[in-house]
Amino acid sequence: MYIRILRQYSDILFPSVSVPVSFIVLLLAVILIYKEILLSLQYLFLTALILAIAFDTQQYAVSVLSWAIFILNVYGYISVLCKSFSFKISVPVGQKGLEEIRSRLCAKKQFRSNKIGVDDIDNSKNVFESDSMLGFSKYVSLDCVGFIANIISVLAFIWVPKSITFLSLPWELMYGCCIQFAVGFIGFSRGQTFESSSFLIFASFWSIWGTIRSLNLFRTDLGMSLGVGLSSFLLVGVLLLGISITVNKTWTSIFVCFDLLILSTLLQAVGVEEGYIAERIIGVALSLSFLYAFLSSAIHMYLGKEILPLGKPLQEINKIQKHHDQMLRAPARRARGVKEIAETLKAGGICGIPSDTVYILVACCNQPEAVERAYKTKKQAEDRPMSVWISNFQQIESARQELGELLWDFLHEVWPSSISVVVKRGNWVKSLGLEESEKYVGRPDSIALRIPDSTITCHLIDQCGPVTVTSANPTGEGDTTHHLQVLAKLGVENCDGILCDGPSRDNAISTVVDCREIDSGKISFFRIGLTPKSTVLEILNTLLKKHKKDQEKSAENPVNNATTNHVNHAFESQNEDA
Repeated sequence: MYIRILRQYSDILFPSVSVPVSFIVLLLAVILIYKEILLSLQYLFLTALILAIAFDTQQYAVSVLSWAIFILNVYGYISVLCKSFSFKISVPVGQKGLEEIRSRLCAKKQFRSNKIGVDDIDNSKNVFESDSMLGFSKYVSLDCVGFIANIISVLAFIWVPKSITFLSLPWELMYGCCIQFAVGFIGFSRGQTFESSSFLIFASFWSIWGTIRSLNLFRTDLGMSLGVGLSSFLLVGVLLLGISITVNKTWTSIFVCFDLLILSTLLQAVGVEEGYIAERIIGVALSLSFLYAFLSSAIHMYLGKEILPLGKPLQEINKIQKHHDQMLRAPARRARGVKEIAETLKAGGICGIPSDTVYILVACCNQPEAVERAYKTKKQAEDRPMSVWISNFQQIESARQELGELLWDFLHEVWPSSISVVVKRGNWVKSLGLEESEKYVGRPDSIALRIPDSTITCHLIDQCGPVTVTSANPTGEGDTTHHLQVLAKLGVENCDGILCDGPSRDNAISTVVDCREIDSGKISFFRIGLTPKSTVLEILNTLLKKHKKDQEKSAENPVNNATTNHVNHAFESQNEDA
């Protein structure tokens, strides 16, 4: 029976399968042109061959294209052999011809990246609206691909005639299932929870119900079973609709149409004929919503700015949406931005700033009230003492004698870095200006110090002086890896300004080394983070050997050292004259 149906509709079936497959192969040909012209040509001829198999009844084009692909493969094989055996004969495959184009495109992309990173952050209107990605990912945004794939899936779902519904199966499986799942998982890796969940729901709906419709299983005798499944999807769609009102108007319109499409499909499953007409009308509206979202995201991705706005959310519920105008937002890549945050800190404010690891909350050491306020932003703060960050050794020069030469040399070796060093508390701490807020920094017998490996952070500390540091998140929550999260987690009442630098480059914790017993050659680790333990121990062993040699030299030549240290240079010059 299946063979008979296949033969009956072979003239329609083969084109319906070949067109989506050829489209994907053509897309690969376009992408691979940036890598190698020969490889791109092979995929281009393969695209033509797929279409020729479906449409060329005389098979002339199939023969010509097959020979062309064979010749290209032989040429590529010869090129690989010449490279493998280092022959003097060079068989070009089109890599050098694209070097200039590739370099220009990379330069243009880098320019747009810098433009987005600086200009958008510099614009106070865009600093909390241009990109809500709360983390760093190696993947690019593929939302526009998901939107265009949804358009194809919707049209395949509603426009295929009932008599030949199986023609929509390859479209639903390729664009509605495979591409949607890929976009959803990549979105999840970027931290886009709502968007990734939405694309995964779309993929599930098209793959399940698109397949059921393609196999002509929408029968009235199965209406109850189909209704239960569609009702489940409708409940999930209503839930995502409720969430979408807090995202933007475009996503809200998409889910309104999507839920109505499910409802009209449900009516068809239970035998209501009017559901078919309603489904087509709603499907067109859903396609238009996806089309607008595609154009908006594609233009934003290419130009780096929002030409077609997605619209503000119908309901603003989080701190970013409500209070972003009540806080100083300064661009970290502008000297003016760093200066504004430094002035805020010197005036007694507390600010969220980037570091060499994650975002932190800081207050000037010489502003006791600000230090106390920053300390009290943390719940259960007794278990999370604040540390002190400096930008150069002159800021703690008064501590050198109390810390000792071995520890002083050790600090010079490990800083600047993501290593925090715990040292003994002494009278030198008073020189930081902490006064009565000194009790909030470190432990009664120790204090943690650090010079961060961040130009922005050190430049800020150069202007405002040593700062007390705590993490920019409530106790028990994850680290803050984006300037958007600072406001979302702390709120306006616990932060007076944010130095905006986008996602953290190193989403990792710092290494904390206990150096209180370093004079006896021993150190311990409170925490091992970005810098491995072996690196720190290697630095210490090198210093111990160096200090041991210096002590041995001093012990061997005590008289010479004393004479050298007390030479009267006046007599030395007189003897030379004589």
